[in-house]
Amino acid sequence: MDSFASETEADLVASSGSASEDDAKQSSSYKSSSIPKGWFQGHSFMKKNLHKPATCHHCSDLLWGILGTTGMVCEVCNFLAHEKCIRAVVTACTCIAPFLTKDPVPHCWSEIGHFKRKFCNVCRKRVDDLLALKCEICEYYSHYECLDFVSADCKQCAISTLTSMPKSHHWREGNLPVNSKCASCRKTCWSAECLTGIRCEWCCLTAHYSCYKNIPTECDFGVLRNIMLPPYCVSVPRTSLLVEQIIGMCRPQPETLMGVQALTDEFSSNGDSPEESGIERKSTKDKTDRDFDDYVRVYDGWGRFRKKQCRYLSLGRSVSVFKVIELSLKAFQLPPDEARDYYLVEINEKAVNTKELVHMSKDSMQP
Repeated sequence: MDSFASETEADLVASSGSASEDDAKQSSSYKSSSIPKGWFQGHSFMKKNLHKPATCHHCSDLLWGILGTTGMVCEVCNFLAHEKCIRAVVTACTCIAPFLTKDPVPHCWSEIGHFKRKFCNVCRKRVDDLLALKCEICEYYSHYECLDFVSADCKQCAISTLTSMPKSHHWREGNLPVNSKCASCRKTCWSAECLTGIRCEWCCLTAHYSCYKNIPTECDFGVLRNIMLPPYCVSVPRTSLLVEQIIGMCRPQPETLMGVQALTDEFSSNGDSPEESGIERKSTKDKTDRDFDDYVRVYDGWGRFRKKQCRYLSLGRSVSVFKVIELSLKAFQLPPDEARDYYLVEINEKAVNTKELVHMSKDSMQP
């Protein structure tokens, strides 16, 4: 085994010294400056005699001649390249790719199934005959057995803090559309035989790995730029919230919530009040022994109460008022650490009308 991991330092520095700066500008998924110079992006190359035509994963050219030839293959991820191309390799090996992700974003996987004419982005082998998954956002393919080694570098559709307006490309390797042309040299950059070529997930620009440095670093979002919503225009600061709260939609509430009136009202298991169902109130001991929570309506001010725009909370029997305020702030997507700036008012909807609410709001402005 002739591994190139033991090259001299002088040769290693010459292999990637001129490419590190360009890589940092182009790639939005990897931190190229974190990779030691000359490390060949973590690959462990060894020579392999090829007895049939093959394609270089870096330059997309044929890797076979009349008398046969010797290629360089990575022992870990099966990356195949010319001996002259290994010093210009940009693709990080599977063993280090998860650790080089600058902004980790999890993938949205599809159902497990079979995909025709696709290649695994982890082991670089076909996924035709084995069970595989596909990311619905960035078209990242992976065998089910390779799922533990997937790099969390999905397309970032939102940012938490607006510090800058990044417009760089988000490159995804391989599985390009048929007859894809390189945006730089205008030559074919796709292949049905291996995982080669790259494509921007925003503007759908395709290129060779050996040519992508000639492409402008700024992404213009392609033909859909007029209707595309860039990631710096979307902010999701609290990812712990439910999706229904983030997009402003509520699930249909069960019928048992229709009879909820106030914090101290008692209800039976079917949602009816004691007067309607004829069930007498239980003793204090029976109330504390119940293993289910009470549902209450929470309104964000008197205006929301008049419009009947509320959020539902599930509260335990021994919950404190301060805890109720914190949960209410979370329900309305407000910072829970500001709970001391708010106060709670209990209202019985049957006994209070709109006029009394306006009068009550003036008297209860002080917490």
